[in-house]
Amino acid sequence: LRCLESRTDVQASILSELNDFYRRKAELDGEYSRQLEKLAKNAMQKHKNEKNKRENWPLYSFFGLWQQLIDEVKIEAQERNFLSDFYTNLLSPLISQRSDDLHRISRKCREIGALAHGEISRVLNELHTAMKTYQLCFAEYTTVESKFRNAEGNKQKYEEENPTKTGTTRKYRSLAKVYDKRLEKFEIVKVKCLKARNEYLLCVQAANAALHKYFADDLSDLIDCMDLGVEHWLKRLVSCTVSSRKAICQKEMDSLAKLCDFKHSLDAKADKQRFFEANHAVFMLPKPFDFRGQIGDVINKISANEGIAEELLQRHMQIERRLTNVRLESEEIWKTLELTERTISEKYDEAMYLTKHKHDLNELFDYYLGKFSHYMLNSNLIERLEARSKSIAGALNEFSLITPVGVREDSELTNSTLYAKKRIGGALVNENPRRPRLFGGSLDEYVELSGEPIPLIVMSTIRVLSQFAIHHQGVFRISGSQIEINSFKEAFERGEDPLKDVMDASDINSVAGVLKLYLRELREPLFPLFLFEQFMDCAKCSNAEEFVKQVVPLLEKLSRSTRLLLRYLFAFLNHLSVFSDENMMDPYNLAICFGPTLLPIPDGKDQVFYHNFVNELVKNLILYHDQVFSPLLPGPRYEKYFVELGKALYIDEQYVYRLYRFSCFKRCIKNIWSRKAGGSSSLREQLHHSKLLQQNDNSISLAFDYCNIMMK
Repeated sequence: LRCLESRTDVQASILSELNDFYRRKAELDGEYSRQLEKLAKNAMQKHKNEKNKRENWPLYSFFGLWQQLIDEVKIEAQERNFLSDFYTNLLSPLISQRSDDLHRISRKCREIGALAHGEISRVLNELHTAMKTYQLCFAEYTTVESKFRNAEGNKQKYEEENPTKTGTTRKYRSLAKVYDKRLEKFEIVKVKCLKARNEYLLCVQAANAALHKYFADDLSDLIDCMDLGVEHWLKRLVSCTVSSRKAICQKEMDSLAKLCDFKHSLDAKADKQRFFEANHAVFMLPKPFDFRGQIGDVINKISANEGIAEELLQRHMQIERRLTNVRLESEEIWKTLELTERTISEKYDEAMYLTKHKHDLNELFDYYLGKFSHYMLNSNLIERLEARSKSIAGALNEFSLITPVGVREDSELTNSTLYAKKRIGGALVNENPRRPRLFGGSLDEYVELSGEPIPLIVMSTIRVLSQFAIHHQGVFRISGSQIEINSFKEAFERGEDPLKDVMDASDINSVAGVLKLYLRELREPLFPLFLFEQFMDCAKCSNAEEFVKQVVPLLEKLSRSTRLLLRYLFAFLNHLSVFSDENMMDPYNLAICFGPTLLPIPDGKDQVFYHNFVNELVKNLILYHDQVFSPLLPGPRYEKYFVELGKALYIDEQYVYRLYRFSCFKRCIKNIWSRKAGGSSSLREQLHHSKLLQQNDNSISLAFDYCNIMMK
């Protein structure tokens, strides 16, 4: 209850800060409006005074942006003044009223919580009383039973020693009387102990049920009651803000539309061309140099006679080798430049809002400029070397003193490829607000609102992975392309299936990455935190039977959508682990990948201590998924068979894979025979003695090795 009170205090503090923020923002908006008016007025006056110095401004796109922004500032100044009045007179009183309501509701809810806590205490007291009663009754039962067994033994002993005197002697009647008396008392105490035990067991069950209900449901419901109306009030607050800014936004949208048109019309090459045209005399290409021989020297081209032909040939070969090295170096530098451009683009986006990235951006620029300088000098060197190589090769070919040496035909293509600029841009994704949130949302809410028993992202990614990743080494461990993962994420968020046309394994790591990303970003983990300790107890089980016995009741407490997803996921992971000799992903490796995602260790727990238990839990769920998850639960189930045209082909994937490899082997052998002049007898004998035509996986692997040797 003190924690709930602290929660209310935190919420009230936030509301107070929010109220102060709106009041301060109203002041700033008012001041901002006055400053905008002053800004526009000063800018226009300065431009008018320096008109003669700004004749060349229209050549640049910056001028169009500057002119458009000045016009927009004048309109924005008027709207900001209206917004300042709205914050001061409407939103601030609304927040103050909500803060008062929050304290009143919280106080009532804490009283209800105290009642629930008292009920829990009463149940625990009943349990304690029942336990004490049971212990006393059992102790009495033990004592009475001992006396009864003693009397019974004495009677039996007398009967065995005096078989003819039973019923006639006083001693026997005394023993029988004691026996009957203690038997009667024993029966009474036995019934009393039985009732006490039953009552104790009932109290245990009731106490466990009460505790589970209190911690699993009541606390959550109590907090929901405390937050009653918060979401609606917050929506109203935002709605008031939105409605107050609609007039502003309507006018701003026109300005933004103009800015967007301006953005799409931006072309730095056009600015450059206009700059060149305006200064064409400065940037005009100079005339080429001509060879000016001395008087009497009529030869004006490279000569390759017998005396220097060998030397020219050696020089040509040296130039070609150096060209190759410089081209390779330039290609690597260009790749670095492309990567740096992408990084600079990302840093630019961050630096627009965070000044702390300015230093990183400056370092990137320095690094980029250094690489660009190296690349530009290399490009100039390549041009010079190619010119020398081409001239020498022409001289050697013309005189035909050696085997003609041609110029590389792909030099132009290579250069054009090196100089091609790749511009990477990201398209804005317009999310549909009517769709439930997928990434970062709740699984239960998504299933309820979308009508999908299992989210499309899980079904689609597992379908692709089951077709193309079963034999893919390191799946779920090798990181995919972040750009592709983000692209898949955005598509799934819009309700699309970007994997419906996937026909190969080229993006398989990105597909695995987006599945892990979805599971990691769920608002509530699939395994609830309030069951964490109990799941850890399951992980400590020494054998499979005990593990299944403990974990099944816990899983049954999860929601239906969660169990469906877990059943589908762990069935696939089990199928994937069957091929661990090829994909290197046994159950333990898969548990390392999925453990922290499915069951994050709560804050305050020893992360190192519980890490192995989390992995052990996930590993056991993969191994024993068919025993843990009920097949009777209605909903989609993972199947290991291919599905084509709506009909399941009941074919083992390992068998299909072996048939495919064996067919490749047969084609390879056929090609070898055709290259060996119809197939020599020695080759056939080697194949026969090596037994390479057997249809088992190991022999086929040997056959492939043999074929590779023969092909060489």
